[in-house]
Amino acid sequence: MKYKSSDIIRKAEQLADLTNTDFITWNEKVSLLNDAYTMLYQKLVDIGDASFVKPFIAVQGENILPKDFWQIKSVNLVQNKIVTPVKRRASSENYSSLSYETRYDKLYINGSYTNGDIVVEYWAKPKTLTYKPNPVTLEPELEDRTVIAVHDEKFFTKESPNLYWYDCKNETSNSVNVGGDATLVIPCNEQALVIVGSNNEKIVSYDGTVSALSGIPFITEEGAIGSIIDNKGKINGHTVFDWDYGTKMTLIVCNDSLDDFFYLQNGTIWHNGDQVLINDESINATAIYYVNDNCWYYTQNEVGYIDENDELHIVSIRPNVKGINKIDCNTGYGYTVGTTVYPWVEDTVLDFPNSMYFQIMGYMLAVQFKIKQGADAQGLLTVLGTLENTFYDTLAQDANECIRIKNVY
Repeated sequence: MKYKSSDIIRKAEQLADLTNTDFITWNEKVSLLNDAYTMLYQKLVDIGDASFVKPFIAVQGENILPKDFWQIKSVNLVQNKIVTPVKRRASSENYSSLSYETRYDKLYINGSYTNGDIVVEYWAKPKTLTYKPNPVTLEPELEDRTVIAVHDEKFFTKESPNLYWYDCKNETSNSVNVGGDATLVIPCNEQALVIVGSNNEKIVSYDGTVSALSGIPFITEEGAIGSIIDNKGKINGHTVFDWDYGTKMTLIVCNDSLDDFFYLQNGTIWHNGDQVLINDESINATAIYYVNDNCWYYTQNEVGYIDENDELHIVSIRPNVKGINKIDCNTGYGYTVGTTVYPWVEDTVLDFPNSMYFQIMGYMLAVQFKIKQGADAQGLLTVLGTLENTFYDTLAQDANECIRIKNVY
């Protein structure tokens, strides 16, 4: 049965008498939701429930564990449909006997076998759950100018040769003369990269100062702005990295370690020297940002990100996108359409075997909400205890009926 994270949040709020209130922030709700989910998930693992188990085939010697590995359920040698458990190697055992062990992110199959497959069953990592906060419409003073960029509630407009911005948080405004038409504005935390015309780059600080920037501009995740000059990445005249990917790009973004680079080249996105292709198609973008190992991008009608494996995630398709407002893990908000800020997070869908999972998570979360309020949670704890006893008894009869523990731990 499929439920969304927001369904669980709503259920918990009803149980805890917290509907239509902002007493608990979005970030706190998400944190408590994930705590409840991880607690339930680990209980299922501890009793051997197979609902979230995945298999893979291991080979003799060293195996890299899957990226979503959480905990091993079983390791078996399967020969002509005959299943023989492979024991975990005891600390005093030699390496010649067929056994397994894990070290860091690797699984080792010791000893030898003549035929068959080593089948490993494991519990995958629990998902990180999120849900969408409601969009927020801001009221910047634009004076009939068109918004060209947004960052952290700062709205940028232009009227050549001037660049204007209004800060909704502080209700302040400012403007500078950038010497021409600002064709692209990439706002950061303390300053903005402004491209005037085709290739005239400037750094505009929010105190109103303007400085010229020569070379190919780059922006770090924290918002530092530098440039590539003679294949050297420089910030404030100091070389911070060597550049090996050519000179045809118009904008580069990178992590703060200065060793992972995404960049725009002829309007398409590249990653460390390779063009990012999705189904053999290039990705075009107006601007890009580096956030949490991902390359966020937006176009006139789309917002999305490319992850560290160069896989595409489209967050939203909407007309009139004005920019990445701020990919904020504390609020869930991320991009702006017109003057409305929308969430970048998704409403996670959970596919539960039955409705009991949903009920238990709702009560677990409601208990935490009550504790957060300083209210009495005893009534909810009593119901939760009854639900859990019924739930785990059912699992013991169904999922664990045939389990025989033969491995040595």
